[in-house]
Amino acid sequence: MLRTLKKYVLTFFVLILGFFALSCLPAALPNDRVNEHVTESNAQIKQEGTYPIINGNDWGSRLDNFTDQLMLSKAQTDTHQSVVQSAMDVRDYPRYWHGYLFFLKPLLMIGNYQATRQLYSFVWLLLLGINCYWLAKKINLQAVIALVFSLALVRVMVFPLSLQFSHVFLIGMLFNWYLLTRPDNYFTQRRYFLDFFIVGALVNFIDLLTVPLVPLGMSLVTLLAMRNQTQLSLKDDLSLLLGVGFSFGLGYGLTWVAKWVIASVILQRNVVKDAIEQIFFRTGGAYHEQTITYPMVLTQNLSLVANRLTVAFGGLTVIGLLIQQFRSTGHWRFTWRHVALLLTCLIPFVWYFVLKNHSFVHYYFTYRELFITSYAGLMLVGLLKTPTSPSQVSAPA
Repeated sequence: MLRTLKKYVLTFFVLILGFFALSCLPAALPNDRVNEHVTESNAQIKQEGTYPIINGNDWGSRLDNFTDQLMLSKAQTDTHQSVVQSAMDVRDYPRYWHGYLFFLKPLLMIGNYQATRQLYSFVWLLLLGINCYWLAKKINLQAVIALVFSLALVRVMVFPLSLQFSHVFLIGMLFNWYLLTRPDNYFTQRRYFLDFFIVGALVNFIDLLTVPLVPLGMSLVTLLAMRNQTQLSLKDDLSLLLGVGFSFGLGYGLTWVAKWVIASVILQRNVVKDAIEQIFFRTGGAYHEQTITYPMVLTQNLSLVANRLTVAFGGLTVIGLLIQQFRSTGHWRFTWRHVALLLTCLIPFVWYFVLKNHSFVHYYFTYRELFITSYAGLMLVGLLKTPTSPSQVSAPA
């Protein structure tokens, strides 16, 4: 236990030191080319609009160009401050790390917003193809269907067009790929707990509080699916679910608190107080003198995934998966180990309950937490059969 604690503490301090260095690097880069490309990008955003809807009247395809423009402006270092002060203040937005600047500012030295979107498109297609390949190889084809349908449900086509919406999903896809390519001893030694801690920290470093649980949910579902093919108990699966959830949350939370403390010391202002006030606001149940109830939050978010087309297509997908499973095995098999996947489906609903204000006001992107529910639910359906191949039976413990 003490050895594990030391490992977590050491990892945390290395991460914070690394995040601090990665924050200072873009602040030290010159602004000349960046200013030119940000001006071009602002003209493009002005032409598109602040919150353009990509697909007709589908609010689920709404972009957040307002936040993208904010992120672009943060790449313009305040030359009236030192490098360290600029890295921590980020133009008067110090409660976030803004880790995306580590790669965004160099990109803006080369090209504008349009070029960045094209690069994101390439990265997205590459990671999607890699994930589909490894899911089919390590689990089954139904796992690929679960991933692709769930991404379509949350309008994956807009991700390359939005810096704000892309980052957490890209982190999730990268970590998913990492898990799918680990050797058996990685799982038997349970080394994934520390990795979820690291990923939680990385999400906090890069994200601006969009849908931070997506990397957790995506990778947890994949991990449970791989374990589903072994002879483990419900207790084992539940301990995994709680363990990785705690590790991810601990990494996320401690990294955020570290930023507040470091920024407060360097900037000589109470960033901690400002951040805590924002937390109480975002977790509160009021908005513009309107009382926000949990049913209101659920209605807002579910309305973007529960339209006639998605319900019909989702139902057909489930029926198709069930028929395929029955034809291949002659029966369906629901065991206790599927309970962990069912519980994973509930993760977004816990998030909506805790962050009612945030999930109500920003429902046009917080609805994407429901990717977890879709991916976990469809993965469960795709695993309602007895493994038959040797490669499946020897999946990690």
